[in-house]
Amino acid sequence: MFEGLETELDPIIDPVLEKNITKEAGVEMITLGDSKIEYNQDFRLCLITKLGNPLYSPEIFGKTMVINFSVT
Repeated sequence: MFEGLETELDPIIDPVLEKNITKEAGVEMITLGDSKIEYNQDFRLCLITKLGNPLYSPEIFGKTMVINFSVT
């Protein structure tokens, strides 16, 4: 869970957002930075911002699902 996000996301999480998963010896792996780690299909990533109307780039909207939980 990432809390307090602004309008830019750290590019190191792009492989997770794009689901760049590879199989090595039957094990699903994902590359983060310089290291490869095992990936679990049950993994969920939550990105939370306090911005009322965040202006993310179209690429980020394409990689994520934006849900507005604000109370009206």
